[in-house]
Amino acid sequence: MLTSLALPSQSTLLVEGPASFSLQNGDASVLAAPLVQDLSTSVLQGRTVPIETVQGCVIEVRLSLGGKHRVVNESTIPTRWREASEIIRQVKGVAVILGEVDSGKSTLCTFLANECFHDGTPISIVDGDVGQADIGPPTTISMSILRHHVFSLKEVKPDTSLFMGDTSPTLIPDKLTRGLVGLRDLAKSQSEVTLINTDGWVRSEEDAETGEVEARGDADSRREEEVQGIRLQEIPRKRKATGLASWKSETSTFQFVQPDED
Repeated sequence: MLTSLALPSQSTLLVEGPASFSLQNGDASVLAAPLVQDLSTSVLQGRTVPIETVQGCVIEVRLSLGGKHRVVNESTIPTRWREASEIIRQVKGVAVILGEVDSGKSTLCTFLANECFHDGTPISIVDGDVGQADIGPPTTISMSILRHHVFSLKEVKPDTSLFMGDTSPTLIPDKLTRGLVGLRDLAKSQSEVTLINTDGWVRSEEDAETGEVEARGDADSRREEEVQGIRLQEIPRKRKATGLASWKSETSTFQFVQPDED
């Protein structure tokens, strides 16, 4: 079914797949990635894409069996996400995104990456989920420098991938920690902001701070800065006055970890 929708400014069209859509005129974006006029984009079954209008626009939507759409008269991007984006673009450094499985970590990571790219900030992404990798195949962790806006992390091609040999992080804690540290360091050398997208193994900010969820193995194989950068055991308290501790949305936590020092 093909439908042409005229949308007011500052509204959101939610398209649930299977479907496709294209911008006919006006100005709109998906997770801070601007839409290109007349370019059709597919939405897979089980996925919902939020199309946010900057000004009045017309969007053509084609629904397949089971596809849906609805209009919301406001932005669906949480305020906390926008606050996180503003601060990380200002301060720069390394940030880790935490949350349960399917809690929206990849969506938050996509939004932050697009915001940085749009602002002209060199941005890299480390995908640390060996079980459900967005960048690269399962059993790997990957790093990529963002070179264009994306609607999903699955559109990002890896610059470097490391084979971990398992889809469960609990079975390869030391190898996974060393791999993430290596990709983090590589990303930091090539960008001003690095986002580390984690799996559901590290479940919450409280777990990370208390060390209840941590890599197990030979402690000599990890330096203190590795612990801080990957396990989030310590948070830079001196930055707290400027609001750089953490931001919680309904399901995900954005944790500022390692700012670049002046």
